[in-house]
Amino acid sequence: SGESPLTGGGRPVETLRGDYRAYYRAVTAALREGAPNPVTAYEAANALDVLEAARRSAREGVSVRL
Repeated sequence: SGESPLTGGGRPVETLRGDYRAYYRAVTAALREGAPNPVTAYEAANALDVLEAARRSAREGVSVRL
């Protein structure tokens, strides 16, 4: 459990395609016009948790549960 399909475990998970142009337009509007930020602070913090877990997993060679 927790292994990459590339190393003989786990399974691939299909991801959704992103629209980066729309995202950066929304960031620009948030900065220039005071529009809502396209990513909430909560969502950004969750993304950082995932990145830190990935670093820990790679560094220690362990599965990290979130």
